Amino acid sequence: MNLSIPESGLKSRLVRQLVVLGEEKKKFLDSYFPVYGKKRNEMNSYLSNYTRAVEKLLESAEDNEEVLNNVVLIGSQITISYISEQSEQTESFTIDFPNKANAEYNRISFLSPVGYPLLLTEPGDVVTVETPAGVVRIRVESIRLTPEARGAWIA
Repeated sequence: MNLSIPESGLKSRLVRQLVVLGEEKKKFLDSYFPVYGKKRNEMNSYLSNYTRAVEKLLESAEDNEEVLNNVVLIGSQITISYISEQSEQTESFTIDFPNKANAEYNRISFLSPVGYPLLLTEPGDVVTVETPAGVVRIRVESIRLTPEARGAWIA
């Protein structure tokens, strides 16, 4: 990753997030996926893919920071629609690290059944997620990566 790019507040927070993910990856995996096996390997790969995607976004954001609002990242405030035949209900929340998730403050873990499939999606994308209430389809309506999402930048 090219750390010499000029860093705005958003960019510097994302760089710090990547540093923490890199330095704490094993600890994170040990805490949330202590059993070596398929789930741990999938999460290890998932975190590596997420890190590479954010590095590419930071490089493309060198001249235009708005590209950071075009993809769901850890720290993104997003609005989604639940797509059903009866109605379209919307909800807004921030995707966060598991230790900072708090439903009362509309902060969900990126490991949750809703958070996990939303990472790296874009406005207009439709994803299917499994929740305790059953399988639902949701559409990403808007994304905003803001400095106010302070708790989500680092674990």
